[in-house]
Amino acid sequence: MKLHLLAAASAALLAATSAAAQTPPEKPTPAEAKAFVDKAEAELAAFSEYAAKSSWVRATNITEDTQWLEARALGQQNELATGFAKQAARYDGVAVDPVTARKLKLLKLYLVTPAPDRPGAAAEVARLSSRLDSTYSTGKFTYKGKTLNLNDAEDILAHSRDPAELKAVWEGWHSIAPPMKDDYAKLAALSNEGARGLGFKDTGALWRSNYDMDPDAFAAETDRLWKQVAPFYKNLHCYVRARLNAKYGDAVQPRTGPIRADLLGNMWAQAWGNIYDVVAPAGITSSYSLDNLLAKHGYEPVKMVKTGEGFYSSLGFAPCRRPSGNAPRSPGPAIARWSATPRPGMWTTRATCGSRPASRPTPRTSTPSTTSSGTTTTSAPIPISPISSRTPPMTGSTRRWATSPACRP
Repeated sequence: MKLHLLAAASAALLAATSAAAQTPPEKPTPAEAKAFVDKAEAELAAFSEYAAKSSWVRATNITEDTQWLEARALGQQNELATGFAKQAARYDGVAVDPVTARKLKLLKLYLVTPAPDRPGAAAEVARLSSRLDSTYSTGKFTYKGKTLNLNDAEDILAHSRDPAELKAVWEGWHSIAPPMKDDYAKLAALSNEGARGLGFKDTGALWRSNYDMDPDAFAAETDRLWKQVAPFYKNLHCYVRARLNAKYGDAVQPRTGPIRADLLGNMWAQAWGNIYDVVAPAGITSSYSLDNLLAKHGYEPVKMVKTGEGFYSSLGFAPCRRPSGNAPRSPGPAIARWSATPRPGMWTTRATCGSRPASRPTPRTSTPSTTSSGTTTTSAPIPISPISSRTPPMTGSTRRWATSPACRP
């Protein structure tokens, strides 16, 4: 009798448990969604300040210790943001107000390099990112017995008109890239895995989702716009190539085909203003100088910073906090300055994770060698000017170069 009662009780308990498991969870309310967004926003804002200060300390004094501090802070921030991004999916389909809906979407897009949701992954992503950034920023090479960094190399490319020197300096700077190759590949793989965990095809799809439209629609719109400006760019490319040919001759810059990137006055061939003296149209005796115009109107460094700050204040952001006293100068190496125009036409490699241009230029990876002049260089040939502004980061080796047709100079 007792056995029958126990069996009946067990069956009833199993049936009740099964019914409870099949009951769908209660759908969250709009108020709960807003409360979640407010909580996530407050926690991320507080942690972002801590992470930003850690990054600033590392950027202004690059040492093993400051890299460790930054990696730790960014790893914790990545884990926090990844958790909120996954929780945000719980509110999909909830009838929230437009502001809350947009914030829920932005939570999913918060991370530029999302880490996989598994122990240690966020810390690894942060460590790789910090090390790559520091290696790039502190990169140096030897040219004619002198140790040069990126700023030195950029100055030479901007002002020298000796094609042999330009080639040697361009190759010298890119010789810092080989040690970065493996870390970059690992970071790309981890980022793609993290993006898939958030429901995106890869990191590129996540990036292209930042523009209030479907990522594929954004790619199609970019292609449409590129087709509009392509004829103008090809004509400009053809004209500049002809002027460089007239300056350096066929042996340095042929009249047809790609343009040698090191001849364009910029390390990434993305801005050609530094060679205006070479390519200026005939009969043009002068042009405006932005530096002179700023100086004429009293735009010294502090005024320029305050002008920029005024734009953000006009949008409702709080003004910058003023430091008290004179801030001490950092004793260690600081991060190299980035180009003022970080995206269109930047040299980079195509990777498996998408097609948003990298925000920072990717050094070319190739095997270092030494020239007879004593310059440490790479064995890779000089690259050519890129023709597309949709150059995606983080994948293998396919490069998109300018191949404009032959034209009359």
